[in-house]
Amino acid sequence: MTDDQFEKLAQLIQTSHEDLSARMDRLTLEVHELREAIDALRSELGQIRTQLEALEEKVGQQSGYAKEIDHLLMRVSTIEQKLGIQATANNLQ
Repeated sequence: MTDDQFEKLAQLIQTSHEDLSARMDRLTLEVHELREAIDALRSELGQIRTQLEALEEKVGQQSGYAKEIDHLLMRVSTIEQKLGIQATANNLQ
């Protein structure tokens, strides 16, 4: 391998390293943004669940309301499961 070929190979390796580093930085930023979005969703779902449960207590078994509230709570649970969120007291705060 000549010095010229070695230099070209070194430049190629350096460029590849810089490209990979830039991609990793972008991915790290995107993962951070996704975590923030999921945290916001977790918080919002917790608030919705809390409000639905409070509403359920207030309206009790009044015609039609309990069934609708149960349906909405099931939908919230489905979304929580898809996001990997456990519906615990810790997540509701």
